[in-house]
Amino acid sequence: MKEQPLREETREQEPQAIPELRDASDEEQQEQEMAPAVPEPQAGDLPLAIRRIHSKLRDMVELHKLHLKHYHMTPTQFKRRAQALRLPEDIQKNYEEVCQRCEVCSRLAPPPSRSRVSGLRAQSAISCSWTMLRSRSEARRESS
Repeated sequence: MKEQPLREETREQEPQAIPELRDASDEEQQEQEMAPAVPEPQAGDLPLAIRRIHSKLRDMVELHKLHLKHYHMTPTQFKRRAQALRLPEDIQKNYEEVCQRCEVCSRLAPPPSRSRVSGLRAQSAISCSWTMLRSRSEARRESS
């Protein structure tokens, strides 16, 4: 099969974009490509409801009420649950302080995990057993 060259007539019949529209669309595409990433919202950019919640949560008494209302919620759970509120760091630190000061949480805190390294205890037990054996053997020698 022979390839047929395109005729000039078909090139002329191809639809051409209107220059005015083409320039506008190109400019929009360039602006979209050049647009910077969306920055983090500032305090003034937040909706009024969220700003009110933030102002309420800055009070330690309100944080303590929230802590009790949610059955002594831990700070990690608080961060997960309040993630959509975009809480500032100072509120999160205050909540951690509330949890540390809570008498119930400090009393019911899980005990530290048991040591799984047996070498430390075995060394002290061996040294104890050697001293006990040595003292017994010395006592036998003295009695004989």
